[in-house]
Amino acid sequence: MMASVFGCVAFPWRVLYWDYEGLPGYWTIRDTLNFTFWVWDTSQKGDLYVYVRISEDFPTQNLWVAMEVTLPDGRQEWRKLNLELFSRHGKPYGAGGWRARMDIAVPIGEVRFPVVGRYRWRFWHIMRMDTVPGIFELGVLLRVPYGGVPRSGYALQK
Repeated sequence: MMASVFGCVAFPWRVLYWDYEGLPGYWTIRDTLNFTFWVWDTSQKGDLYVYVRISEDFPTQNLWVAMEVTLPDGRQEWRKLNLELFSRHGKPYGAGGWRARMDIAVPIGEVRFPVVGRYRWRFWHIMRMDTVPGIFELGVLLRVPYGGVPRSGYALQK
């Protein structure tokens, strides 16, 4: 079993993809963050998480982002994501305390890969302000159950 990066509980999951893009402490409306992932086995489904590293300067309870997925056959799908980073009482959902920055993993849901080939995730923020302060990283984590996918089924390309 693998120890989860989101806490001390062990899960029967295997991380297939994990990558992040750094930001200089803010995210402008013009900045897009891109992640590329190769799929050879279309029979498997996984759980997708978006990882956000923020500072105490982050001004809101949540972060609205657009996520665009480009499939190997050129089709594009996109959706709006409301990344809840704090409870309504102002407590962050991340693990640990504030040590200048807080890491928060937001579950997005189950994903499937209908076509073999290269997938591209692209993210940009859709907040009301042009520049969102207090953001240092945004990343993507994809995990699948152990035993469900051959090791050669997925690969990372940056």
